[in-house]
Amino acid sequence: MPVTAADILAAASFRHACKAYDPARRISDAHFQTLLQSAQLAPSSFGLEPWRLLVIERPALRQRIAREAWGAGAKATECSHLVAFIAQLEPLLSPESGLPQRIFSERQRVTGEALERRCRHYEQFARSDFALAGQPRAFYDWACKQSYIALADMLTAAAWLGIDSTPIEGFALEGMNTLLAQEAPYNPAHYKLAVMACFGYRLHEPRPKIRRSLEETVQWVV
Repeated sequence: MPVTAADILAAASFRHACKAYDPARRISDAHFQTLLQSAQLAPSSFGLEPWRLLVIERPALRQRIAREAWGAGAKATECSHLVAFIAQLEPLLSPESGLPQRIFSERQRVTGEALERRCRHYEQFARSDFALAGQPRAFYDWACKQSYIALADMLTAAAWLGIDSTPIEGFALEGMNTLLAQEAPYNPAHYKLAVMACFGYRLHEPRPKIRRSLEETVQWVV
């Protein structure tokens, strides 16, 4: 049966930043795989997919995140699944690293003159269009933006499946990144924490959703 506009808006209305999770309810393996695949299939600039997802299941680590991330708190231990998005850094993303070129050729299977053009476009993008080259924070911020696209697709997929979610930025970035790099582990010279998210089932019904009017939000340029 085709999806209707009403179905789409119902899922968007269902989705909210869940404040408390039912610890007795767990997302099925099949549904959580769907959420992971929705992130895997998300679009990214140049198709570089400059993120990795850490599914954090270790109880002791969840408890520490609950203590140290004020935006997570009890949600980190009570939700069904806790996911951290880590973004690639300049050593991996710079044109000189060779990784973008390998992705274009090996993963995307671009060859010959098309590969040369793709590499030139990426170098122009990194050096002048977005002026990322030589600025580690700029590369990190750009990779974080890409990670948020994958996060948004996960949140939307969760809403379609009747699963609640909470994106989390409420933490001391450097300290939380150090913790996860030690516990996951990953190379903090190549990756840095971007955002975390909880997934599970609500313990209470949320407050009515409040948003600006569409007229205040949208400007038509004609």
